Amino acid sequence: MTGTGPAPEAAPKRRAPPAPAAAALGVVIVNYRGAADTVECLESLLRARLPMKIVVVENGSGDNSAQQLRDWAAGRWQPPAESEAMAPFSTPPLPKPLPLAEVAAADIGSRSAGVAPLTLLVSPDNLGFAGGNNLGIRLLLGDPRIQHVWLLNNDTVVAPDAPASLLARLMATTRVGMCGTVVRHYWEPDRIQALNGSTYRPLTGAGQSLCGGEPATISFSPQDIADATDFVLGASLAVSRAFINEVGLMAEDYFLYFEEIDWSVRNRRLGSAAFELAFAHGATVFHKAGRSIGSASAVSGRSAFSDYWMARSRLKFTWRHYRWLWPLQWLLGPGRPPPLAPAAGQRPRHRPGHPRTERLNHGHALDQCRPALACRPRHQPGHRRPHRRQSGPGPPRRRRGRCGCPLHHHRRPRSRAAVGQRSRSCPSRDHRATHGQSGRFPCRCPRL
Repeated sequence: MTGTGPAPEAAPKRRAPPAPAAAALGVVIVNYRGAADTVECLESLLRARLPMKIVVVENGSGDNSAQQLRDWAAGRWQPPAESEAMAPFSTPPLPKPLPLAEVAAADIGSRSAGVAPLTLLVSPDNLGFAGGNNLGIRLLLGDPRIQHVWLLNNDTVVAPDAPASLLARLMATTRVGMCGTVVRHYWEPDRIQALNGSTYRPLTGAGQSLCGGEPATISFSPQDIADATDFVLGASLAVSRAFINEVGLMAEDYFLYFEEIDWSVRNRRLGSAAFELAFAHGATVFHKAGRSIGSASAVSGRSAFSDYWMARSRLKFTWRHYRWLWPLQWLLGPGRPPPLAPAAGQRPRHRPGHPRTERLNHGHALDQCRPALACRPRHQPGHRRPHRRQSGPGPPRRRRGRCGCPLHHHRRPRSRAAVGQRSRSCPSRDHRATHGQSGRFPCRCPRL
């Protein structure tokens, strides 16, 4: 009698390697005159269960930011959360005191020991966005256990599961070099600022955030988002140790803006050896957007300081990677260059007297007429105006009004002296009845 034995076990499925017990993720937070924002970010980040090595770079603020961070770690200072909706991510305050190691920027190369869980790295000078992050990266990579570095803006708030989700995506494949997260607006948590990053158009020098302004409940494909990303948003950008060893650190000569775009282009220049750009769709970060330097997504919300560095960095980046487009970028001037086409629901801008005004519709031309000229429509929508040149006999062609509208004609305003001069030199008060269809104007009366 033959018995049936137990069924053979199926081959185990390959899974992503679990997060190690030792800290494999390092976090760099650059502080510049924003100690309250940095504390809110740290309060949310330290609530995660994943062990991390956090380095706060005091980037030459010139105020008492360094002392405020020391007082917070000691329990002597606790700023409140700015938004009640975001307060649960950073309140109640963590138990104090917290062990805070302090390192000077000049001592990074001479350190051989590991990195403390929470370190304050003090720089006497403002090195910019890239310079401050590079200081933290150098310090973290001195610890051989750290294989990935997460660059996080100080004006962000992190969801509790964001670090673990980010590290799991970074360790899923070996060739992941850059990875972003879901970034929402801090003041509008139900709105997306960017998924992973943005696309970039070299012709205009402008970037477009992926799904920017869309509701947080929008459905998307993580792989499609990763494929469409030209560069990862610098507010939440993770890189691997292998990526830094081959591509290098951030270019510090930009000081502000275009550092992450330059990083991505340098990676693509490696060709077949380029690293993969990934998207951790399970990690969510809330960003206040431009608190330190006055930057904003809209041109009207930017400061003069932000506009200057935006234009300077765009010209430097174009000269370095797209030199043949540099004259165009120079002509575009400071600030964000205009898009190639108007946004959805936005009318194209109309300048009075523009030679292509006839392409606009009837209603738009009517809206743009100057109120002082008392626009009088005499044509229906779709009417084609006559040719500019007149051949053969016929009544003289009417000129366009001073508003530049091709579909309406306006009588030019004349002074009393001009009207009197016309009456003295012309026997008739009706200009057309006097001169008929000759097309000649021997008198000095103003031409209609």
